[in-house]
Amino acid sequence: MAKRRSRAGRLRWVMGPVILVLFLVGWVNFGPVSLGGSSVYLVTSGISMEPRFHSGDLAVLRPASTYTIGEIVGYHSPRIGVVLHRIIGETDGRFIMKGDNNDFVDTYHPAPSDVVGRLVWHVPKVGELVSTRTGRDVSLAVVGLSMVGLVGVPTARDRRRNRDRRRRETRGDGGSPWRRPLNTDASWGVLGVPGQAMAAVLIVLALLALVVGADGFTHTRTSRVATSTPYQQQGVWSYSAPASGTVYPGHVATTGDPLYESVAPIVAVRFAYSLTSAVPTSLHGSASLVGILSASDGWSHVFILGPVTPASGSTLTARGTVNLLQINQYLAGIAAQTHLGIGSALTYTLAITPRLTVNGEVGLQRVTLAPFSAPLSFNLFPTEAELVVNTPTSSLTTVTHPSLSGVLTGSTTVPTRLTFAGLHVGVTRVRTVVVWSLGVILLLLIILGLAVRRARRAPEYAQIVSRYGDVLVNVRTPDDWGDVPATEMNSIDDLIRVAEFQGRLVMHSEDDEGHVFFVRDLAQTYRYRPASDRRGPDAVGSRAPASESNRGESSVAPRVAEGST
Repeated sequence: MAKRRSRAGRLRWVMGPVILVLFLVGWVNFGPVSLGGSSVYLVTSGISMEPRFHSGDLAVLRPASTYTIGEIVGYHSPRIGVVLHRIIGETDGRFIMKGDNNDFVDTYHPAPSDVVGRLVWHVPKVGELVSTRTGRDVSLAVVGLSMVGLVGVPTARDRRRNRDRRRRETRGDGGSPWRRPLNTDASWGVLGVPGQAMAAVLIVLALLALVVGADGFTHTRTSRVATSTPYQQQGVWSYSAPASGTVYPGHVATTGDPLYESVAPIVAVRFAYSLTSAVPTSLHGSASLVGILSASDGWSHVFILGPVTPASGSTLTARGTVNLLQINQYLAGIAAQTHLGIGSALTYTLAITPRLTVNGEVGLQRVTLAPFSAPLSFNLFPTEAELVVNTPTSSLTTVTHPSLSGVLTGSTTVPTRLTFAGLHVGVTRVRTVVVWSLGVILLLLIILGLAVRRARRAPEYAQIVSRYGDVLVNVRTPDDWGDVPATEMNSIDDLIRVAEFQGRLVMHSEDDEGHVFFVRDLAQTYRYRPASDRRGPDAVGSRAPASESNRGESSVAPRVAEGST
């Protein structure tokens, strides 16, 4: 028996490192990239890759330094996520992708940095088991139960004993049911109740960490989300003209005032253009002001009012000058040539219009700005230029402060957040907490394992007290075992079996010969002494004859001593 146990121990020491090495090799080759492996697992959906792939299949991808035309790869699409399609071409350093079942190519052309890996393995329908959180939790539960088994799996001999005990369990002598010792079959039993409770708590915490880690390690650290950023093009018109006389307060005609040629002929016009948004914006380009003279019969003439001004930051200001005297002289020349004067049935209008040549950026993204033309119009009369304000559809404010709204759509990368018990936690933090928790739990389990190993090397009586402390009663050593025959048991397990069968207490005491464990009834006393405490023939585990075990007739009722386990 000793040789068999020694051989089994050596086999465990040899198989342990072998299994560890095989596990590490398999993990490096097939473990997820997020956990130090080299594989990316993708559950397919849709019909774009039929008939080879169907929804719910599991695709295993592996990153590579280069990718060639014809390979099936997975790539990050800014709108969809990870897409599994085939490379059919390459242009400008980007791949042209297409699904085998599609009659069109993908609108997004990924760069090599967008590719997560090429297809190396395809398992039909397996992805359905891991595509939902329930499936992941079931898988982790199986792994957790396996951990429990590895920590405290009883031997075949222990399982057989346990089964026999359950068959023979009885009340015995009408007393209360005999209480089975806690975890006496597992190797962890030598730690006693506190050690077993601690091991159970650590295993439960490990299972909880695995369940939480299921979400943490099956979600990417970041995710692409659609964005909608509103922006607005705004303009502000203003004009002023120094005036003579007392027609205008302060001798200046300002925005909104009619302009009289005789007192305020020279008008300075200003147009301030800006691009605004909740995020930073910038403008690139230039602007200038032009005047457009037009008649009610369709005639028009364009002339420049000021220089071209470049953009600065997110604003752009264009300036120009309107000379009403020159405009009237020009119109008088036109009237002399056409014989149609200003006072005739024709009406003339002056529209001061900004010419914008700009590009904009909203939140570091280039945006195509819609044409923005908001002219400032004046009706021309023989001696006056009157600002056009159409009421009630418009007012002076809407005329002098035109605006045009737009929306920039796109996508951005944001940290992925998970929800646990109402708390929103980032994936990175979840992974960190799970890895550290599992590391600490593993360290504590290793410490408990070392404690188990040390406890199994302790004296036999100490191991017995640790394993069966919850059913042992410490008593004073009887002065005389009486006339009741005493039977020496070969092992503590045999003594426990007798106690279980009869439903009696197992007593522990210490006499001159050492520790002794015994069970007493009216007709028999069953004793067991650890091998280190045996004397004479009993040291080899032989059963003493009943005649040698009887020591008189008087018996002492056992009394519970202090320090019971």
